[in-house]
Amino acid sequence: MKLLVIKSAVESKWGSCRVISPNLHQVYTKLGTDYDVSWFELPEDIMKAELKYNVSCIAALVDKIATLNPDRLVFVDHLPPPPLVLAYLSMQINLKKLPPIIFHLYGDFTYFSKEWLYFSEVMQGHEVTFITASVSQQKLVEEFLVVKKIEPISNIEKLCFPVNSSEYFFNVDERNIFRKEMKISENDFVILYSGRISLQKNVDVLLREFLKLKSTSRKIHLWVVGAFDDVGADFLGYESYPGYMFSKFQSLLDDANPEQRSRINLFGLKDKNELRKIKAGADFFTSFSLYHDEDYGMSPAEALATGIKCILTDWGGYSSFANKDKWQCDLLSVEIGEFGHELVVEDFHSVISEVSNVKDEELDRQKRALAFMDEFSIDANVKKLKDILRKSPEKFEGFNWKLDQFANALNQNWSKSKFNKFLSPKIHSYYFTIYKNYISKLIQENSHEN
Repeated sequence: MKLLVIKSAVESKWGSCRVISPNLHQVYTKLGTDYDVSWFELPEDIMKAELKYNVSCIAALVDKIATLNPDRLVFVDHLPPPPLVLAYLSMQINLKKLPPIIFHLYGDFTYFSKEWLYFSEVMQGHEVTFITASVSQQKLVEEFLVVKKIEPISNIEKLCFPVNSSEYFFNVDERNIFRKEMKISENDFVILYSGRISLQKNVDVLLREFLKLKSTSRKIHLWVVGAFDDVGADFLGYESYPGYMFSKFQSLLDDANPEQRSRINLFGLKDKNELRKIKAGADFFTSFSLYHDEDYGMSPAEALATGIKCILTDWGGYSSFANKDKWQCDLLSVEIGEFGHELVVEDFHSVISEVSNVKDEELDRQKRALAFMDEFSIDANVKKLKDILRKSPEKFEGFNWKLDQFANALNQNWSKSKFNKFLSPKIHSYYFTIYKNYISKLIQENSHEN
């Protein structure tokens, strides 16, 4: 099978995508001799470049397609936005003459809802496969698809964003050395968060709940790795300003007593080698994220690859990591109520109380790390991708009215610089209709009803 994979020529501005893209690229590179994989690079900012340059790039892509005559055209990166690339392609080629198309979807699918609506108009009836990173995202995208038959929607497949096993693993020597450097005793218990320090990730809530933890037989520490960002919680209607999250964090730290403050470490940004050592040195990973486009979660995935125990919100792609048998990852209950997102933080306290009183054995942690990577590594996902590629692609019936309303709501809100009730996360709202698919409990209840 011949594949023409379209990728971005530059790294994404999003930290997670700078990891996701090369890992996905490796999955395609490792497909083997039965697959003839060719690559074509497009600049991320092609839509902002000069028209003459755009025409030249797209013309080169048209020539590449004509020369290779691929069996599949694959969009593997989130930028440049695939529907916008197709819009440029339509100026030089009849899109219906393209081979079946595969799109790897990212969390910004909803952000580019207006562009995907255009795609819906011009590509209806064409053979298309959407690949999502999690079951939750798969269900969310299904909510927007036109369905003309009783059978389950077959345009959507799931392939996780894999973890590179050469970058994330558990090494007991790294753990011991790093804990010694940090003056953390063998009996101490370390809770870790890594990622953006943002309103969207609720890191301030995590800090607040850490300060409420009751004493146990072990001294409990909190390590936070990442940079502060000033992105607001858009769908909650919370706008931010420069330094907002830092000042909020600092206020909580100022309220902590000296003994509590001594058990909190802010590391800032770290590279992947340093981050692996930090994750090895920690005992427990958590994230309270309720980010509206949390389609997967690379930071939790990389933490679980080191065999660490974990509790995450039952939200979006995080739900995909839940497993109490092979690796220990619990979920914090999430609801969408009358006042928006409701997170049951009591679950966090009960889990910490339980796990902090049990010392982890090196062998158990190694087993958890290996079990996780058996499913989420690059090599594990090569086979899964082959299974997807072997399937006959289905014709795309188009996106429905819900995506049109979503796109209109976004445009209205951004033009007013504030978000209206149409997209506010409250029960019975339009937001609830779409994002109920990001809560695994509601997905299960809905599947039983159907």
